[in-house]
Amino acid sequence: LLSYLPNSYEIINPLPLDGSSYASLAFNSENQLFTIRDEDGFLVEIDPLTGLEINSIPLKEYNQGGVQPQDLAIDRDGNYYVLYTSSAENAAVRIYDPSGFFMSSIGTLISQPQSEWTEGSYFEPGAIALTPDARYAFIVDGDGATYYLTCLLLRTD
Repeated sequence: LLSYLPNSYEIINPLPLDGSSYASLAFNSENQLFTIRDEDGFLVEIDPLTGLEINSIPLKEYNQGGVQPQDLAIDRDGNYYVLYTSSAENAAVRIYDPSGFFMSSIGTLISQPQSEWTEGSYFEPGAIALTPDARYAFIVDGDGATYYLTCLLLRTD
């Protein structure tokens, strides 16, 4: 983890993240930094000043094979939207509350691309993002030759 001074590209304090592999980065509304520790599937809060893990939440059962969280987005209420490339129940996105308890899921993972992908199905999803008001979610998925950006309406208010 490297910090830079704005407009100078000068490194303030390089922070080694030894021994772990991380995927995705997202800040919540309180400017806390979260990532996914992909070797064991934990959602991890990282101290941006020290690079140390502060807290972690399991995103899969212990030794549950075939479950791989890929990307992360956080809404203004602190709920985590975790995008999976594979999951036990084939859910593309699992939503967790700020304490890490499962709330609901969105979409279905498919194992191979089809000529016409059914609505709400995703093949090899790679990224998720939320609008600042968390009204819409955007998911990118694709098969190498064709990629899709799907916009999902999460709230109608």
